[in-house]
Amino acid sequence: MNKKRKNPKQITKKTFNFNLLAFLIIAVISILIYSNSFNCEFQFDDDCQISEQPIIKKLDNFTNLSIWQNINFRPLTMFTFAINYHFHKLDVKAYHVCNLIIHIIMCWFVFLLINLIFSLQPLKSDSFSKHKKYIALFGALICVTHPIQTQAVTYIVQRMSSLAASFYIIAIFLYAKARLIHIEKGINWNTIIFYIGASISGVFALFSKQNAVTFPLAMLLFELFFIRNRENKLFKKYLIISFSVLLLVFLAIAFSGNLPKETEKISRINYLITQFRIIVKYIQLLILPVHQNLDYNFFASTTFWNLKEIGSFLIILSLLISGVLLFRKQRVLSFGIFWFFLTLSLESSIFPISGIIYEHRLYLPMVGFSLCLITILWRLFSNKRKSIMFILLMIIIFSYGYATFNRNKVWKTRYTLWSDVVKKSPNKARPNYNLGNVWTRAGKHDIAIKYYNRAVKTKPDFEDALNNLGNAWKSKGNIEKASEYYNKVLEVNPNYTQALNNLGVISSNKGELDKAKEYYEKVLEIKPNDAEVINNLGIVWARKRQFDKAVDCFNRALEIQPDLQNAKKNLKIASQEKKQLE
Repeated sequence: MNKKRKNPKQITKKTFNFNLLAFLIIAVISILIYSNSFNCEFQFDDDCQISEQPIIKKLDNFTNLSIWQNINFRPLTMFTFAINYHFHKLDVKAYHVCNLIIHIIMCWFVFLLINLIFSLQPLKSDSFSKHKKYIALFGALICVTHPIQTQAVTYIVQRMSSLAASFYIIAIFLYAKARLIHIEKGINWNTIIFYIGASISGVFALFSKQNAVTFPLAMLLFELFFIRNRENKLFKKYLIISFSVLLLVFLAIAFSGNLPKETEKISRINYLITQFRIIVKYIQLLILPVHQNLDYNFFASTTFWNLKEIGSFLIILSLLISGVLLFRKQRVLSFGIFWFFLTLSLESSIFPISGIIYEHRLYLPMVGFSLCLITILWRLFSNKRKSIMFILLMIIIFSYGYATFNRNKVWKTRYTLWSDVVKKSPNKARPNYNLGNVWTRAGKHDIAIKYYNRAVKTKPDFEDALNNLGNAWKSKGNIEKASEYYNKVLEVNPNYTQALNNLGVISSNKGELDKAKEYYEKVLEIKPNDAEVINNLGIVWARKRQFDKAVDCFNRALEIQPDLQNAKKNLKIASQEKKQLE
């Protein structure tokens, strides 16, 4: 007897119901493992990018076209921070909830993309296609639960990474849908809408973070691996033309000298050599996410001819060669390998960035790792042992989720975070400096001095640490010791304005008014609109009994910063003194 053919409407309904169930599972697990992150404090760059960032304090600022033209400002992400601030000010919970929503949406589209991959012509005969929806769900759950993702989800400012990745994945998914409809039905309204949606999503990704600039190459990668015509043949002309155009654009930028370079402290070649070691570290963190660290103590390589550099290069080369060799028989595994390297390419190649290693850079490459992991596990188990594979996947996901929940505890406060970093990078200056700042805020200046001294011992020209050492000694009442450290800062950087201002305050308090005036005026040569320093200069003029100049300074300070309370009080007193003098 012939088997009864399934009703297409029933199949569509079952697919829709499973997709809804998958979305629900992804959302629930995400909320559970990140439930302890909602009250985590603002950390590290959260201060300069959010709590101290004036642009996000007014939504009207984003009506200025120049903000949106500056991709390096990451305007779309900053706009989401502005929306958060508009409705919730600095209530940290709202920012965390927004980050988690972005993470959930990203993982929804990872599920849809993996499901789509196993539905495509080159893989229809593969045993994967029969269980594609379950494999896609497990693939998405790896992205949901992996603890390396915490730095892009719990660390608020790295919404930049998660938002860019979300739009990046959406762009690839919509592009794939557009190509399939285009091949099957030609150009129609659905095709056009999907193409436009893919393009807009790609641009949104780029406006969220610059690493999304590779999305056209990711589209071509998807085309090369999975898109075929009705005769199951590759669109060679399309690929050659598209790749040639992108190559010409890259060469034009390269020869014009406009290739991006965030820092001059390391050459392009040394940065690339350093990244060989770091990419291997990234791979280790994906496979075995232990000893995670916000601030790894990695030093830049100065030569290729060391064992670590050569060994790391050979590991990377062997992976790339494996990706090529696996193309025909293990296409998904091959795609996962190339996706990992492509999505990491902007931050781990010839474009020097000041921070040479950060975990949040793995947020988008994680999709490639997820594909590789589920493919390898599937291939390792025969049809008779697939239940074992599913159990193993559930154990992996549970372990990742548990590790993520525990990792979030580290992000709870500035103290818990920087204590963890100092424990893992004890000989790095920045963690010790930041932990010193934590103790300074707590009023424990003796402990703060200990950590500042560690930072300066590791990095003797660390201006901020030297300045904060001066502040700590000043808070303890030792003005001579404070002045000593402020002067050490000026030996490193004569234009360090905070140290100049601090020495001005000390001189003013000692009655050395001319000396104080010199310090303040030097600061204002560098930062002419520093309201605090203008106010301090006004105090000097008032003590010199030159109230006209004092009143001018206080008025100018209030024009720049209308809510500066000291300037308001000083203006009132100076105005009264001026009248009495007259």
